[in-house]
This record gives sequence, C-alpha cells and structure tokens, in this order.
Amino acid sequence: MKKGESIDTFLDGLNEIRDQLTSIGATLDQELMVRTTLNAVSEVLEVFVQSMLGRGTLPPWEEMWAALH
Repeated sequence: MKKGESIDTFLDGLNEIRDQLTSIGATLDQELMVRTTLNAVSEVLEVFVQSMLGRGTLPPWEEMWAALH
C-alpha cells in the first residue's frame, strides 16, 4: 500500500489484479493473498490485522475484502 493511498483504492487494485489473473486461468493461493493484504495494511489498520491473524483460520479473500470495504 502506498503512503496516502486509501484502503478502498488499494483493495480495488488488488481485486482487479486477482480478476485479471483468474481470467487467464491462473490459480491464486487465497491464504497468500490474504496474508499479503494484511501485511500491506498492517500499519494503518493494526487492530483489524491483529484480529484477523488471531482467528483460528484466515478468512477467504472475499470475506476479508468485504470487511475492509
């Protein structure tokens, strides 16, 4: 996430990349995508990130995206 970039803009960009990759048949590791996103927003949303990481299992991308949006 770039300094000054909104969470919505960042997540929309990730979602667009994910959609482009899946449209060409690429298989994405959902857990890796969620972890990468949590790492990118950890400074801005530390409490949210800690609550997600404290769960027994990470949520699927769509659930996390909806929670942040």
